[in-house]
Amino acid sequence: MRVTKWSQVFRPNVESPIVPVWIAMEGLPIHLQDRRALFEISSLIGKPIKIDAATETLARPAVARVCIELDLTKEIPNKVWINCGSYGFAQPVLYENRPRYCGSCLHLGHSVEKCPKAHRELQPKVMPKEPSAVAPKAVTYTEKWIQKTTQTQAT
Repeated sequence: MRVTKWSQVFRPNVESPIVPVWIAMEGLPIHLQDRRALFEISSLIGKPIKIDAATETLARPAVARVCIELDLTKEIPNKVWINCGSYGFAQPVLYENRPRYCGSCLHLGHSVEKCPKAHRELQPKVMPKEPSAVAPKAVTYTEKWIQKTTQTQAT
């Protein structure tokens, strides 16, 4: 189960393409690893939600991690351009456990190319059961009726 923001166009049979995803930026200069700078950089991709504890305390300066709201229907960049005064550089961005979103059936978990609703040939085929090659064993019931003898009949 996922909890998402309510909107006026809410439809219960459609999954939201906006999901929380952790992004990692390896090799980001240390002076750009404060909260304000990380939120500014990550806002180029999506809406920043939070920074992980190791990034917040600079316990792991090799990788900065930020959780963002990512819209899976939009172009998702592998790099962002960062201007630092008189110079700039392309910062690679890694997405951790980014889910796939199908624009055909509007569900998470697969792409349009692998959508069973869009591609009938991808739907699992249900084969009718074949009659068994071995006939079931016949069960016969034999009942024997025995007449009860009463006291008056015996005498």
